[in-house]
Amino acid sequence: MTAPSPRDLHEQAGGDHDRYIALMIEHGYLIEGKREPLPCGWPGRRVDLSEIREFRGRWAFLSNFHPSPLLWKGLRYPTAEHAFNAGKTLDEAARRDISRAPTPREAKRRGRSRSLMLRADWDGRVRFEVMTAVLNAKFRAHPGRIEALLSTGDALLVEGNRHHDQTWGTCCCGRSGCAEPGQNYLGILLMGLRADLAIEATCSCGGRRWVDDEGWQPQEWAMAVQSRREPGRRLIPCGNCNHGGWNVPVGGQP
Repeated sequence: MTAPSPRDLHEQAGGDHDRYIALMIEHGYLIEGKREPLPCGWPGRRVDLSEIREFRGRWAFLSNFHPSPLLWKGLRYPTAEHAFNAGKTLDEAARRDISRAPTPREAKRRGRSRSLMLRADWDGRVRFEVMTAVLNAKFRAHPGRIEALLSTGDALLVEGNRHHDQTWGTCCCGRSGCAEPGQNYLGILLMGLRADLAIEATCSCGGRRWVDDEGWQPQEWAMAVQSRREPGRRLIPCGNCNHGGWNVPVGGQP
């Protein structure tokens, strides 16, 4: 019987963050240990290896504001923040306008415009579906991004912030209104995507595939998509058996 993925567990939890963490521990994705306050006051559970508590510095690539060009729904966006805010509406002109915003902060401002026609049930399930799709597009756009996300290992990903975002992260501003832990949905979705990619990066021999950024051209990626091979399922050599995985030898035909 196939073990449920973090995404399956997230759906099973029905939006209950504590339930989700309990299910992650039950199925071995997290290891429960000593509780201790994080720098931003989030009483998270210690996990194996490490915890990433803010998407800055070395881990800035996890942030939606990080420059990470991606193609989503037929438009190119300079960051995931641009794409997410464009996803708030089905108006193509508005989406193009948001995609051209000079900064992710400006894209966010345009996405909050009162004149923007929000999609039905945006504040319900749709925003989570859009974020999931955008994160997939962002990280699957280039093998280096996949490798970067996998480099976080089993770390608990917490989008610590100071702008009172208790939905996508957890605010550590110190105000009484942000004393409770946030829902950290950005971190949860990133961990779910990481788990999916980790499964894809495991060779049939049990070895770990590796990704070499050098020489990987956008044209190759486009060819992989055109040939109906999923992004991420290119010929990525395994360090153990020198196979590309998916039962295709290195240098073999897709």
